[in-house]
Amino acid sequence: MSSASSAPAEAPGPSSTPSSGVLSPADLGLLARVRAALGLYVVGDTEGVLARSRPDCSYRIPGDPRALPWAGRFVGAGFGRFHSAIKGNIDLIDYVAPWTELWPDRALVLMRERARLRGSGGAFDQHLLGIFTFDGPLLAAYDEHSDPWAMEEAMAGRRAPDAAERPPPWIAEAGGWGGCWTRGSAAVQADGEGSQTAALAKAVAEAELCGDASALRGAAHPALQVWVNGADPRLPAGGAGEGPGALARLAAARASLFDRELIDVEIDAFGGSALLRIQERLRPRGGGPWLDLSRTALVGARAGALCRWWEWCDTAVLGRALGADPAR
Repeated sequence: MSSASSAPAEAPGPSSTPSSGVLSPADLGLLARVRAALGLYVVGDTEGVLARSRPDCSYRIPGDPRALPWAGRFVGAGFGRFHSAIKGNIDLIDYVAPWTELWPDRALVLMRERARLRGSGGAFDQHLLGIFTFDGPLLAAYDEHSDPWAMEEAMAGRRAPDAAERPPPWIAEAGGWGGCWTRGSAAVQADGEGSQTAALAKAVAEAELCGDASALRGAAHPALQVWVNGADPRLPAGGAGEGPGALARLAAARASLFDRELIDVEIDAFGGSALLRIQERLRPRGGGPWLDLSRTALVGARAGALCRWWEWCDTAVLGRALGADPAR
């Protein structure tokens, strides 16, 4: 997320938010806390964010700190160092948060930001996933997933090409960039049972990594939505796809470029949704050093089948693996 001296137009309040299912009082309270934290962040109110956070709150921002001074993990008052680095380097052009999914004490917020680097003049346009975890009224953790490659390009004075990236599926659900769609916890829970969703997500993650097209097609719902971050056409398989073969095509594109090995998969699931944190190693097919890659997927299930795979990976690692990284 980027900060600006003046905030963009405020999103509609919880009472006016279009929603999937009825929002419970707990949902409305969580949504209000998330929006308050986001609003303070965007206008640059560091003390306001800290006042709404636990003293040991953890903030994780992806990227290489050697290339992006705001990247890394910050705890408690360390948030101030991160926020200062953002405010000192980035001017926000536009920011919207069109899609939110609510779990108990956790909000998954899909955002889009356009910003410009003050030093280089380079710009970036990216889609983010922000995971807000609360302990009562206070923020306990913020975990961000974004496009480090786009920001490194901007730091180098270039704008990562965005013509290849289709709008993510949640934009249509929200009614366009100006919309604001919220899936309440009851709607998420009605989609499935958490342990079954977790088992499905794990099986799909393993099949994707080893390129098992038959297993991926067999697990897919006919209306499967696939979206992967990364707008630069030099990076593989960014963009969107639909239908039961969409994830199999993504896996095939990656298999044509990389040797891949799974390190670990962590899964949090609630109802018909799951968050996967995937650690893998990869190297170009033609040879080269192995690199560690982190990926996070927001998975959805419907009638026991995979209906959503929205993924954020460390695009800068992919750039280095392909030898296309301008910062190295």
